[in-house]
Amino acid sequence: MKDYTKKTIEFYDRNVEEYIENTKNLQDKKWLERFVSYLSKNARILDLGCAYGRDCKFFVDNGFETHGVDLSSKLIERAKSSVKGAKFYIMDILDLKFPNENFDGVWCSATLLHIKKKDVSKALSEIKRVLKKGGILYLNLKEGVGEKAVKDERYEGAEKFYSYFTENEIKGMLTEIGFKTLDFELVLRKESYMRNAGTIYLIARKVKP
Repeated sequence: MKDYTKKTIEFYDRNVEEYIENTKNLQDKKWLERFVSYLSKNARILDLGCAYGRDCKFFVDNGFETHGVDLSSKLIERAKSSVKGAKFYIMDILDLKFPNENFDGVWCSATLLHIKKKDVSKALSEIKRVLKKGGILYLNLKEGVGEKAVKDERYEGAEKFYSYFTENEIKGMLTEIGFKTLDFELVLRKESYMRNAGTIYLIARKVKP
């Protein structure tokens, strides 16, 4: 496991209650509904970076077979206790322990932003591998340039690693790996949880084996 990833896990394990309190009301139902509109009924969904299962509950409540993955054991414990009807796993996005072409959709909200740029292509390739032909991917990312560790005053200055992406950069990566972008929006909201950066919302389809 990458050293910077270990620090990210430590951050979430140490700040479970604060993180839940800060994000429990930030669910983006507009994009959840857009994402599932591309899927058939009873589709199988993988939530990568599922945290405490907030979005997994939406998928379960709407009749989808739901699987959630996170590297924080503390957050997975909370997900298992609070979301019934979904399956949860402690797993690395860079090494997914699922068969090829196993899911109809992958929901990846504010997860790739914790991965170094040099590892993002591998993560996207893993996502592509576990997606069925024509499968749907949702991404939520920080807009910007570069990558850096940031001290988060919302958590007493605890440090988190962030990667930032431009529209052309992430679209180019997806095209190269074998995805077609279907929907894209860049939102600048200073009051949002992901402040000090624009938020990229993107839906793509797997178009190459």
